[in-house]
Parts: sequence; C-alpha cells; structure tokens
Amino acid sequence: MVERPASGVFGGIWAFPGGAVDEGDRLSPVAGDPWRTAGLRETAEEVGIFLTSPRSAQPALGPDGDVYAALARERAAFDAARLRYLASWITPVGVPRRFEARFYLAEVDADVEGAVVTDELVDMAWAEPAEILRRVEHGEWAMIFPTVWHVELVADCQDPFSLEKHPIRQLAALSEPFEILDLGLPPEEVAS
Repeated sequence: MVERPASGVFGGIWAFPGGAVDEGDRLSPVAGDPWRTAGLRETAEEVGIFLTSPRSAQPALGPDGDVYAALARERAAFDAARLRYLASWITPVGVPRRFEARFYLAEVDADVEGAVVTDELVDMAWAEPAEILRRVEHGEWAMIFPTVWHVELVADCQDPFSLEKHPIRQLAALSEPFEILDLGLPPEEVAS
C-alpha cells in the first residue's frame, strides 16, 4: 500500500500503486493492453517494483526515473501476464473529476521490497489484508471505499488468484445511501 501526499486528488489516503493511462501506454501497450501497461509502468515508477520477464529482473531506476531505460539496461521487458484483472470502478456522475480505476492482482517474490521512488508518494508499507483493515477501522489509515472493498475481497479468500473477474462497478450519482451499478466486464477481459 502507498500513501498519497496530503495535497492533490485523494490527498492523504492509502491506496494501491497506480495512476493514469498515458499516451505512451496507448501507443505501445504491453500485450496490446494499455491498462495493464499503465499498471506495470506506474508500479515501477512509484515503488520500484518491476513485474518483468525474466521474472528476476528488478532494475534500478536512474535519476531520470525512466522505467523503459531501466528495463533496457537489464535486457528485460514488462510482463502483462503477471497482472490478473480483478475489477474496475468508475467515479459517480456529478463529481468534479471522473475516472475509471482498474484493479489487478500480482504476485511478487518474497525478496522484492520496493520503496517510495517518487514525490507522488509519502510512504509505502507491506501489510496483510487483515492488518490493513484494522488500520482503516482504527483511523490510522484513510482509504476510499473501492480500495477497502478490494482489500476485504482479498482478505476473505485463501487464494486471491482464484477470485473471479468482477464487472466494472460505477458508483451511482452522489446520494445517500450510494448505489453501485454493475456494467459488466471490460471487453478485453471477456475474451481473455
């Protein structure tokens, strides 16, 4: 889990590493999927964890933070197959900034530690799902509903990789209580 700075979108919350799909992710997607490409790139940029082939490659980022140059130095490539789609959430109509967030599962080797490597983050921590939920419940970590939902989902199963793919969920227009609309699986996940 990573902590975002107090300023900015979702300031001060704990979340999974991630960010926006950028133009490079669209122009040169890994395995044809810009969403997975963005997930791989953002994880490497934010916490220095490279999900690669060969699996053992964990390049060090240079001063410029260029993940692709780091991969080239190690003769490695991002491996989209190491990300397993879990679910997707869309912000409700009526909020100032709308976006879709996709959530993936990934397995990393026990010796991969990761570290905050960008000023986009304040902190990073590895924690079991039960510990994450305890920290949220006791007000130690601020976290938004979709992130808590995913942590609860993983906490309730023995093997997270056995979880079924979940449809895109859109939070309905801001109201009390809020509704969740299921929009089906993303088209690229239906075929895979």
